[in-house]
Amino acid sequence: MRSRALFRHGVALRGECPGLVPAGWFVVDGGRNLSRHSATSPYRPLAAHDAPGLWYFCCMHTNKRLPFHRFDPGSYDYPTHEMPYYIGRRNLPAHDAGVTSPHVHGGIEAGMVISGQGVLYLDGQTYELAHDDCYFTNAMKPHGAASTVQGEMLYQYAHINIEALASVVPPGSAFDMMQILLSPPENAATVLRNRKDIVDIFSTAHDSFHGKNHFDMIRAWSFVLRGLVMIAEEILPGTTKPNSPAHHAMKKPVLEAVNFIHHQYAEPITLQHIAAHCSVSPSHLSHLFTEIMQYSPIEYRNKVRIDNAIRLLLDTDEKIEKIASDTGFESISYFYTLFRRITSKSPAEIRSCAH
Repeated sequence: MRSRALFRHGVALRGECPGLVPAGWFVVDGGRNLSRHSATSPYRPLAAHDAPGLWYFCCMHTNKRLPFHRFDPGSYDYPTHEMPYYIGRRNLPAHDAGVTSPHVHGGIEAGMVISGQGVLYLDGQTYELAHDDCYFTNAMKPHGAASTVQGEMLYQYAHINIEALASVVPPGSAFDMMQILLSPPENAATVLRNRKDIVDIFSTAHDSFHGKNHFDMIRAWSFVLRGLVMIAEEILPGTTKPNSPAHHAMKKPVLEAVNFIHHQYAEPITLQHIAAHCSVSPSHLSHLFTEIMQYSPIEYRNKVRIDNAIRLLLDTDEKIEKIASDTGFESISYFYTLFRRITSKSPAEIRSCAH
């Protein structure tokens, strides 16, 4: 089986990662390009060095797949470790070109129309958007929204990291919501029509997110969760309830693995160690973990290690070599390499942020 490489945190990561790359697309050439499975694809691969402007391709009422670009991790509205969600609003002027530059990024995206009308492109399909319509998607699917020739559209969106959802308590309910939003049933509606209640919740979240009060960010997050729960509840009717015994059986080892990683990240744990702790095979755990968390167990372990290294860099004066050792890295060179991959900065640059 050919291996996939994924763009994450601005770099290409190798390894089998089911569910993270949209169906029909493949990352090749060491992660430098994205291409279709078919050798006769009418689109050339996406090159990492290409500018988004090269992807201009008109799309209004079409079900053709469009070339897409990776969302810039340096963008102001890209969720980060420090701010794992972002709520933005844009006024898109009227035009007749449709969605010209779909993009992909990590986590979940929810979008909604406050006024006007537009069009949503999502992984090869297009949908009309009207006032008070909202949508959600696994943001690793190529997507984009645009106004129409009829007039401008006031558009609002929320980008939410997987880590933010995974931190919600109780963990079981958080995983249920994550699964519904990341992998909805085939019969689930992508666009929820005339849901002013959901639009209003996210509008309140937006106002709090951009407020000046120190606690506004916490208030905004509470409204984001309310909105996501409303979307999940809209999807759930008529489908298999996630609280079935089979669902709990699938979720249990993932919860155990997350807990084990957070407690043992500083130790030399491997996939085999994690799987043994959860009493499942390494391959089975890897499949379940990646499906729910959108990270492989080892990628998640590495992220937890780097998160704790950042904390130590900012909160202590320990030498970088000791911090690397204390967070589970046996090789200082690998620590530096992985740290820059995930944060796009060196440990010294991160530490300087504290001064």
